[in-house]
Amino acid sequence: MNGIYVIYFAGIMGTGQAMFVLKDNDIAGTDSNGSTLDGTLTPCGSGMLKMDMNLGIAAGGTLVTGFINSSNNKIVHNITKTIPENFANGQMITIDIPDGPVNVIFRRLRDI
Repeated sequence: MNGIYVIYFAGIMGTGQAMFVLKDNDIAGTDSNGSTLDGTLTPCGSGMLKMDMNLGIAAGGTLVTGFINSSNNKIVHNITKTIPENFANGQMITIDIPDGPVNVIFRRLRDI
């Protein structure tokens, strides 16, 4: 599963894209608004993976849920979700974050 991935996502207030690298179950990524993605994907049986990710929302950053980080500091949301091992096959997956649901599509771009 090591590789570079793109995420297309949509919420009640808009759409966006992010990229991340997955290497040895570790995730590191970012989007164009300066939000960061850091976490892990670990097998949990029956063809599923546990995603445990921190979404770091930059000061002044806006999410597709409509949330605006009006503080002067980065805010971090922890996101935990069980997803299929074939998560990057173009299927839509709904992920609930503290500010509302986000529909995401993962695509694998290349090996690393």
